[in-house]
Amino acid sequence: MNTFGCRTAAFSGATLRISYTAGGATAAPATFANEVDVSTRDNATVASAISVSGRPATLSTPLTIDAVIRHPAIRELRVELVGPDGLTVVLHDRAGRTAANLTGRWTLTAPGRAANGTWQLRVTDAVTGNGGVIDRWSLTF
Repeated sequence: MNTFGCRTAAFSGATLRISYTAGGATAAPATFANEVDVSTRDNATVASAISVSGRPATLSTPLTIDAVIRHPAIRELRVELVGPDGLTVVLHDRAGRTAANLTGRWTLTAPGRAANGTWQLRVTDAVTGNGGVIDRWSLTF
């Protein structure tokens, strides 16, 4: 923060201090999305990528992840978010018993981690027998 002082005749003997923070306001939220289908494969990991640019260098606000993954048995899936600096967060880990199709929204707070670069949504299908698809996903921050 920079502070400036000055004296004026109207306020003899007083000091008026004006403060400001360089850099301006926080950037408005933006959404980055990937709507290209990526098929999951039995006993394998696949990834869908989003390239982010134009954001502040590091995360300073929460990151919202939205994803739609179509699969007949979400208990077979492990879903991870991988950031451009290698940050890896598990979003879903073989939960859901008999549920089909995963539609989720997660919020991640990771101040100081890289914002710009390639983000990946990785899906591992840990069981043989049926497949699915990463239908779409997005990042908002």
